[in-house]
Amino acid sequence: MAGEDLLHTLTLGDVLREHRRSYPRRTALVCGEHRSTYPEMDDRASRLANALRTAGVGPGDRILWLGQNCHRVLETMLAAAKLGAVFCPANWRQSAEELAFVLGDADPAVVIWQEAEIGPAVREARAAMRGGARWLQHDAGPDAGDDSYETFLASGSDEDPEVEVDPSAPVLQLYTAAFTGTPNGALLSHTAVIDQSLVMGMLQEITGAYVYLNSGPLFHVATLMTTMATFQFAGTNVFTPRVEAEELCRIIEAEGCTGVFVVGPTVGQMLEVNSDGRYDLSSLRAFPGPPA
Repeated sequence: MAGEDLLHTLTLGDVLREHRRSYPRRTALVCGEHRSTYPEMDDRASRLANALRTAGVGPGDRILWLGQNCHRVLETMLAAAKLGAVFCPANWRQSAEELAFVLGDADPAVVIWQEAEIGPAVREARAAMRGGARWLQHDAGPDAGDDSYETFLASGSDEDPEVEVDPSAPVLQLYTAAFTGTPNGALLSHTAVIDQSLVMGMLQEITGAYVYLNSGPLFHVATLMTTMATFQFAGTNVFTPRVEAEELCRIIEAEGCTGVFVVGPTVGQMLEVNSDGRYDLSSLRAFPGPPA
């Protein structure tokens, strides 16, 4: 209709559904051995959303992520978006005491965590937590049973949950630095994330051919907004759990990455590692990070 504000009627779930229809063969996510097209990502997001819904998660409920970069970060955010729930990626590098504060403040219905590198701190924080959150381990092995992210996801139907979601409702909660003594959870709506993604995408000239290496922490808005801009423009998001210069060079060559989030010291390390030209980094055209 003439004059209808279509932009502000969209949710992140709507964007994913449109990508499924428009780009059925395009790669959406790469994470180690995992690769998924937009339809495959949509199926997994729907499975997770339906499993969460069966577990009692609904609009406004928080889903907390405590872990390193992984394709499951974006899957979980989109599953939350389909339900009207709020995705909260927290700083996994925090101490047990700091994690306990975030757990108490966010009061999540579900916590998705990892054992690698942070297991002891997470368990200590969990012991101090009140409430009955469901805990799912995303890096669990096949023997973890119902507490495994993958087992939980597989229990849900891949049919779209078709929950009516308000675009102005919050979909993302990011914790700020502790300027007032403790971190504050800043809320972003579907509309805010989509608008920012469009602006970021236009500034960085992101298109469907963009391949973004998510090497910066996804609990940080600067990294996550480029992730979401890549998603918004139906590009490919590639994930790595840690910043190691040689591994970054290897992934850039293997996946033909066009963008990566790195800071000055890492750029220097990458140049040193590749001083003999063993890796072809010619696909790279953008460093969406602070000036080197």
